[in-house]
Amino acid sequence: MLKYDGESPAKKPQNADLPGLRNAEAAANLKTKSQPNPDPKSSWNLRAAARTDTEAALCDRATTLLSEGTPSRAIWSGLLLAGAELLMGQPGIVALHSLTSLNALRFAASTATDPFLRNLLMLQATSFVPLFRDAMKACGKVGDAKIDDLHPQRTDVAYQAVTAFKGLSKDKAKAATIALTYISGNPTGAMELTDAACG
Repeated sequence: MLKYDGESPAKKPQNADLPGLRNAEAAANLKTKSQPNPDPKSSWNLRAAARTDTEAALCDRATTLLSEGTPSRAIWSGLLLAGAELLMGQPGIVALHSLTSLNALRFAASTATDPFLRNLLMLQATSFVPLFRDAMKACGKVGDAKIDDLHPQRTDVAYQAVTAFKGLSKDKAKAATIALTYISGNPTGAMELTDAACG
């Protein structure tokens, strides 16, 4: 927003502007429909594609899913999973902002009343994931941690919500496992974890 080299950005868009211009056109032409039984794996498939797709390819994928009847919440879930996986691969400010940006765009889309704006915000969020992923490479090594490699422990192991945060700085993978174990079969577990994180 602050970049200015003496020429009107309306005459010469910056590289960072190009996804938005393309996404605005896609959002205007997007025809969504609802399926009675959308594929429950669509979120995980989108997350997997976010590991290698270019931002244009990932947006095309999301647009296709929406036009085939995949609910928007499944797209958002896939994007948030991808953002979380980026943070697992390189804990730092760039990956962190992949999640803060996704969360802000998701909130804006959930409160927007204009269908075009909702679609545009979702496609912009979709573009951001590969852009953040590529920006992370310039910051240093990016690990190959995969969010679907995390699994809960035995469900008979009892934890409190705060237990997941006690050893977080020492062993993030163990903390994630404890968190997954806590929410397994616990309908209020996610909210309790959130409350514990804020407390």
